[in-house]
Amino acid sequence: MFDTIEAALTRGDPATAKALAREALAQQPDDPRLLRLLGVAQRMAGELQDAATSFDRALGLAPDDPMLHFGRAMLALSSRDSAAAVAELDRTLALDPNALIAYVLRGHAALAQGDARGAEAQLRLAQRVDAEHPHALTLEGNLALSYGRAQDAIRVLTQAVQRAPDDSLVLSSLGLAFLAGGNPAFASQTLRRAVELQPAARRLRLALIAALRQQRRLAEALAEAETLRQLNPADPDVPTLHIELRLAAGDSKGALQILRSLQAESAEPVAQLGRAIDLLLRGGAIDAARVLVDEALARKADDLALWRAGALPHSHDPATLAAYAGRWLEAHPENAEARLALAEAAEQMGDLARAEALADAVLARTGQRGPANFIKLRAELRHDPAAALTRTERLLPAARGESALRACLVWRGLALDALGRCDEAAASWLQARALPVMARALPPTERPTLETADSDEGAAPRLLWGPPGSPVRAVATLLQGTPGIAVLVDRFGNEARPDGLGPDRPDGAVAHQSTWRAMLGSLDIDPAMALDWLPSLDPRHFACLPDARLLAVLADPRDLLLNWLALGSTQEYVFPGAAEAGAWLAALLAPLTGRLAEPRAGDLVLRHEALTDDPAGACARIAAFLGRESALDANLLQRAGFGLGGQPLSLSPQRWRAYAEPLAEGFAPLHEVAVRLGYPAA
Repeated sequence: MFDTIEAALTRGDPATAKALAREALAQQPDDPRLLRLLGVAQRMAGELQDAATSFDRALGLAPDDPMLHFGRAMLALSSRDSAAAVAELDRTLALDPNALIAYVLRGHAALAQGDARGAEAQLRLAQRVDAEHPHALTLEGNLALSYGRAQDAIRVLTQAVQRAPDDSLVLSSLGLAFLAGGNPAFASQTLRRAVELQPAARRLRLALIAALRQQRRLAEALAEAETLRQLNPADPDVPTLHIELRLAAGDSKGALQILRSLQAESAEPVAQLGRAIDLLLRGGAIDAARVLVDEALARKADDLALWRAGALPHSHDPATLAAYAGRWLEAHPENAEARLALAEAAEQMGDLARAEALADAVLARTGQRGPANFIKLRAELRHDPAAALTRTERLLPAARGESALRACLVWRGLALDALGRCDEAAASWLQARALPVMARALPPTERPTLETADSDEGAAPRLLWGPPGSPVRAVATLLQGTPGIAVLVDRFGNEARPDGLGPDRPDGAVAHQSTWRAMLGSLDIDPAMALDWLPSLDPRHFACLPDARLLAVLADPRDLLLNWLALGSTQEYVFPGAAEAGAWLAALLAPLTGRLAEPRAGDLVLRHEALTDDPAGACARIAAFLGRESALDANLLQRAGFGLGGQPLSLSPQRWRAYAEPLAEGFAPLHEVAVRLGYPAA
């Protein structure tokens, strides 16, 4: 009977195990082994209170049985009571110092608390008992994973699965390692088996959903989310998961239906509306977010908090924002926020005189209103930089937080630059970049050498790249508005394709162009239409994508440094200081200078001066690169070079010369690479 019950537990069938255990207990009600097996089955089925009762009865009969204390430890872990779990594991080991699984679970508990050294100590104790035991190997693999060594973890955990192919702990660990290592297909296969063995394990099912989502197997992910809801209807995270999956599948109507029910049940409708808007916007469902706002305002148009929360989804389009702000102002004629939204919409649409007039009206009514001050500041930079400088000096003492202070210092530097006070401008920008504001770390400039892969048939990958400080965003904006071109921007976010082309995969692997095309195909993107925008570029990309055609947007390296300092970078890289940034740029550009100075057939290198001096010619060259017969919109390219308030997104070419003295330390490493790229030495 015991073997039959344990076999049911091993194959992940707690219902059968419970029935068999109860049948046996009817004949032997005081057998602690049967009570333990019943408790294990109840825990696996998610019946934690019943499991606790079974273990308590068993311990009353056999208080010195180490396996009963171990069962209580597993139950405590299922209840997320790590302190109780550790205490029960200590009792297990006091009764049986060779209880290997207790060392393993103590090691996992240490990892959960971020204590890698503690986990290593438990691993050594487990290895003294049996270094080749699958559970000891599992702890070793999870320890490697905690250090970011996904491939080492997968190797060790694969050995563990070979020794225990039906062990849920081993399988779940390997599945999570596959997921961390960028192998969602293997992860979903392994995690599904682990979930079959532990159907009530919430964490495992969430990991399975994540693996399915990465593969765009959204129908299967939704089915798993529904199972999760049935297992625990009160889980507050499940509705959010359902909404995210429906949005990922393009089902905005289904997402709206769930959000409406949450809104109706919420005791805080405004807060719930804000959360709903955030979910919809992150899912790209801007129209659905606006529908939700309109429905809320139809019920309660006098609620200013609702109007305020509802402005966000309308802010993605200036004409829509203007219409929304007009409705808001009609409902609340004296509201300064509505008038400010109108000013922001006017500035975004290029109606700069009206934007300035509305900002003046807001400031006259409310005094220090941050966004209105910046609209006014941008206007003054165009026609009265001395007034702009005065305004920044007034705003600086009132800036709250590093981000606001950085913005003020950057604008102050631009005003000083316009006045020709370059030493002071450089100092203001350096002060701004030294503030601890969130930024991306610089990628390494030294990469392992790769052998050039073989060419293959299929559309040649087309790459877009511009180093920090280049006007690459203007070209990307032009092409994002061009039909028939899919500009891929995911590498600038947190969910980039894990093909090693940047950001890197954890295992260091890189894509071949056939796998590059296959991954795009899995995302329903035609590789022949794709233009893959890379944050960073190095020879490794050309080695693994030998047929790639490059569209590079370049400037004098010293202008790159100056623009990066003054205006930031499209990549949002940290600026490490003038000398460090100059050295990094030189190291980035040096191995690329041959291809950039003399582009090979099929490549296109656009220099900043070509974009500013001859936008029509630049558009013709871009069209030829793309193989398009129709001309691109030169006016759009020109407009793309300017931001809010008509402010240029780059300083003029060769502006670095005015900063030759204050930024000499940063420019020094760049003179040689500038000459190699065809720019004058000085």
